[in-house]
Amino acid sequence: MAETVRALLLIALGAVTPDGFEDALRRAWRAGDAVALQRAADAAGLGGLARLAEGTRADRLAALAAAGLRDDGLLLIDAIANLAGSRDQDTARAAARTARRLLGAATRDALEALDLPRDALEGAAARLLAVCGRRDAPSAARIDALFALAAFDRLSGQVVALPCATLASIDPDATFRLAAVVVRSAGGAEVRADLARALAVDPDAEVAAQAALALCRLDAIDRDAPRVAELQRADLPPPLAADLRSCLRGKSRR
Repeated sequence: MAETVRALLLIALGAVTPDGFEDALRRAWRAGDAVALQRAADAAGLGGLARLAEGTRADRLAALAAAGLRDDGLLLIDAIANLAGSRDQDTARAAARTARRLLGAATRDALEALDLPRDALEGAAARLLAVCGRRDAPSAARIDALFALAAFDRLSGQVVALPCATLASIDPDATFRLAAVVVRSAGGAEVRADLARALAVDPDAEVAAQAALALCRLDAIDRDAPRVAELQRADLPPPLAADLRSCLRGKSRR
């Protein structure tokens, strides 16, 4: 599929953008002023953001932050996903974060209203899947790409995120494995074997505990198993520890 980035940008360029929006957007982004950034994003339009993203690295980061604030930002999703694969780590992280934000907030009705080309959405998913599987990509970008794919699955009815999440079980990055367990836990009964494997063999206690919690909520855990007992004594993040203890107590009262 030919890259849809330029085509979507040219469509967006139909809007007239006021002179000087670039400076206002740059100032708002550098200051971390969310209100001013929203105003600048609205003033720029998609066309203005597209042009800005082709400028300097700082301009690209500012444009990505602004695109995530626009209701019609999904029209640039393929371009954004393409940037998530950038070798510049800040660009990759910013683009994956924006893709996750836009897809996570989207509904099927909103996609229909935007008349987003199907090949743009599927192209974006393919690009995000590539980021998800790249061990040399920034951890934050891979995690955001994975959650963006989970949102894509929800919107499209396809199953793209789970294969990546399953492969993550052997990834050396514990933070990414943890995110993958969270994604797999939303898959229901069909992912019990993957979760049970993470509980049994993952060397990171937080990853194993998240898998244990998911299995507990599926009513598919042996609360007397040695690893489960070990996790109840482990130094876990307090919210996770509390949720796991609460779930296990509930099962023990049955």
